[in-house]
Amino acid sequence: MSRWSVVEPVIARMLVVALSAGVLAAAAGPAAAETAAGYVHNAQTYLQQGKIRAAIIEAKNALQMNPDDGEARAALGEAYLRAGQAEGAEHELQRARKLGAPRQTWLLTLGKAYLVRHKPKQVLDEVKPQDDDAPLLRARIRAERSMAWLMQGKRKKAQAALDDALKEASDDPDVLVAAARFYASAGDAKKATQYIKQAIEANPKDLDAWLLHAGMLRSQHQYHDALNAYEKAVEAAPESLAAHFGKAMMLVATGQDAQARAQMEALKRTAGKTPIYQYLNAVIAFREKHYDTAVASLQRVLRDLPNHMPSHLLLGIVSYRQGHLESAESNLSTYLAAEPKQLPAAKLLAATRLKLKDPGGALSVLTPFVQDHPKDAQLLALAGTAYLKNHEYERGVTLLKRAAEIAPDVASIRAQLALGFLGMGNVEQAATDLASAVDMGKAPVQTDVLLVLVRMVQKQYDKAIDAAQALAKKEPKSPLPENLLSAAYLGKGDRVSARRHLNRALEIDPKYVAARINLAQLDVSEGKPKAARAQYERVLKDKPGQLKALLGLAELADRSGQHGEALKLVKQAADANPDALAPVVLLTRYYLARGETDKALAVSQAMVQKYPDKPIVLTLSAAAQLANGDAANAIGTYQHLSALNPKAPGPYLLLARAYVKDNDIDGARRSIQAALKAKPEFEPALLMLGDLEFGQGRLAEAGAASKKLQKLYPKSPGGYRLQGDIDRKNGDYQSAVAAYRRAYDTRPSAVAAVRLASTQEQAGNHEGAIRSLRDWLKQRPTDLAPRLMLAGIYQNHGKVEDAIREYEQVHTQSPTNVIALNNLAWLYLQQGSDKAVKYAQKAHELAPQRPEVTDTLGWILVQHGDTERGLRLIQDAAVHAPQILGIRYHLAVALQAAGHREQARKELQRLLRSGKDFAEKADAKKLLQRIEASN
Repeated sequence: MSRWSVVEPVIARMLVVALSAGVLAAAAGPAAAETAAGYVHNAQTYLQQGKIRAAIIEAKNALQMNPDDGEARAALGEAYLRAGQAEGAEHELQRARKLGAPRQTWLLTLGKAYLVRHKPKQVLDEVKPQDDDAPLLRARIRAERSMAWLMQGKRKKAQAALDDALKEASDDPDVLVAAARFYASAGDAKKATQYIKQAIEANPKDLDAWLLHAGMLRSQHQYHDALNAYEKAVEAAPESLAAHFGKAMMLVATGQDAQARAQMEALKRTAGKTPIYQYLNAVIAFREKHYDTAVASLQRVLRDLPNHMPSHLLLGIVSYRQGHLESAESNLSTYLAAEPKQLPAAKLLAATRLKLKDPGGALSVLTPFVQDHPKDAQLLALAGTAYLKNHEYERGVTLLKRAAEIAPDVASIRAQLALGFLGMGNVEQAATDLASAVDMGKAPVQTDVLLVLVRMVQKQYDKAIDAAQALAKKEPKSPLPENLLSAAYLGKGDRVSARRHLNRALEIDPKYVAARINLAQLDVSEGKPKAARAQYERVLKDKPGQLKALLGLAELADRSGQHGEALKLVKQAADANPDALAPVVLLTRYYLARGETDKALAVSQAMVQKYPDKPIVLTLSAAAQLANGDAANAIGTYQHLSALNPKAPGPYLLLARAYVKDNDIDGARRSIQAALKAKPEFEPALLMLGDLEFGQGRLAEAGAASKKLQKLYPKSPGGYRLQGDIDRKNGDYQSAVAAYRRAYDTRPSAVAAVRLASTQEQAGNHEGAIRSLRDWLKQRPTDLAPRLMLAGIYQNHGKVEDAIREYEQVHTQSPTNVIALNNLAWLYLQQGSDKAVKYAQKAHELAPQRPEVTDTLGWILVQHGDTERGLRLIQDAAVHAPQILGIRYHLAVALQAAGHREQARKELQRLLRSGKDFAEKADAKKLLQRIEASN
């Protein structure tokens, strides 16, 4: 398709509007005027000679002498019309009528002014034949009425009026031109051309005939012949703007831009303010890529003629070229609403909407055309792309396949088809189509890049390297291929080559951000934070505020424990990149992770205001609402999230969790069922449903979900884990152990190991529990939860040395772990070690609000003779946790040791009267007996 295919309809319609009218005849030169009548006579003579400016001057001279001269007004009106000033012509001709000028001097010209201004109703209401009209006048009136009926779409009435006109004056040029226009509008070019030739034979100087002839040739893309016809029109009427503008237009169409510009410059003084001049000036400026000039001219046209569709179209095209997509969308939509069958405009509007990320809007434009144009590869490819972006991959691929069959050598279609296969998850076919597109040698660089990336997704790193090297040959001065080569070598595990290619990219372009960022990330992965920081800082030196560099520095600060600095850098990234989501997402997550829920909510709500339909924004906003205890609003947010993509099951599960938080179990169940409706047999939904039923004590329903999961997903742990939960709830620990073992073997994890070991412990298989935990810790020695459980099992079974060893390991990995510190204090107390006090004090410093920690320190101090301080601590622990009977026993012992025997006796009596069991119950009875015996 040529680049002019979209612009040509604009040219055709604009020049029809520009047609001027009038019968020209040879006449003698004007006589010297001494009266108003003389000036009028001179004006009429100049009109016959085609000297429009002179006619205007003479008519105005007459009106200076007599402003109420109707014939002068009529002459001025006709001159204005021929000059392309239809509005001024209409005004003057209406005044001529009111002043009583002879009917024949203004009637036909006023009708033509109405037609030029698209006022067919006024023609039909005001331009009517009368009985006493001469036959020629009646014929011309009927010809004008025929054109008015045609404008209203009433072809039968137009035909009847035209037939009457031809009966009365079959050889009159005006009537013949009207007939030519009628048949041209009906698509009968042969008959229209026949009438045009008759009109020209009748009057070789007939301007309208030549203009219409030129216009028809132009619409048939016979531009050189059209140019010759416009030159004939210029000869017939040297001052006709329509003729001159038509000639200029054809000079543009035939590539003679310099001659067209010269002609426009010659017309500028006399016609520079007219809409047609401004429009044609915009066309030429557009051809010369002077887009700002084109826009300025088109805006002037639309100020005067707001409904001038060709200007809307061209302004849409120019705006698209400039990247002003909102303006392009507005103008192209306006044009297409008026001209709904213009396919090129529809394609451009659809392309604009795709760039505006509105694939649904693009499809609404394209769909009506697809059935009528089944062989238009460009149309099919555009519609297919819109379907892909609308996540309707199968429909998109179907259309793109048809487009590729029609145009097998178009690389861009093949590349787009590859994207469709990627969306469907068919990576192999996507790679095949991308390779085909690249092999055609006409694909854009993005296709080569995508091929490299797809090869890496396939883990075919050698093929990725080959594709990147091919791109490097095409683009030897670009750092991009080197960056891609680095990624491919990194995929192979060859860090040395990866680093070499990144350095090569920076040799080509030292300011290439992507390579420097990747070098920094490579340094981080290799444990070189100082080198990574230097790379990020170099990026920021060249590009202050660069998003990835600031976030990279923030990550380094966070890893080194500088949380305040990390937060500062993330905020800096957000301030420097106000439209970027990443920093505000990190801020929200940061606040949520640290329990600063009010700040998380404030940041997330600001995000929602800016990005009301972004899934990640809505997800974080709802999480912040839940963290603040606002389950009701979180439910509303998740409902909005699920409504954005009702075919996606994930949002329904988030909504279900919010319902659970709100204690609306029925709502949670409905949401899970909605997820299963969107995607039947969706594993996470089945698992959540089973857990929900289990939590409600509906063990039979939970069991059914477990069996279904095991059947559908035998290699996934969820169904076995759920079965283990059910068996343990029923007290069948052996069966639970077997289920948990299958879950662990299917997908080993720290959580699964802890669950299995705790159930083995419940089943009395202590050695099995220890073995399960130690097996996991061989693989992941830094996992704290399994090691804490292992230490606890050793402690519970009196294996003090083993327990101390494990707790010390936890303490080494996590010096602030309060559980390890507290239990180490107890164990060292049993050994009589002074370390007991040190660990107990450290635990209390970290968690002074925890009663069991306070009790530990107090008890150890009492055992070490610091009775007064120990008693105060134990009393505080007992106040905050009176339900822990062990603490109350310690309180009684401390009271007795401090000499408060009566208080100790009462505390022991209350403790034993509770009837509850506790580890020190026997010791409590003995102590009470000793106290009572001593009284």
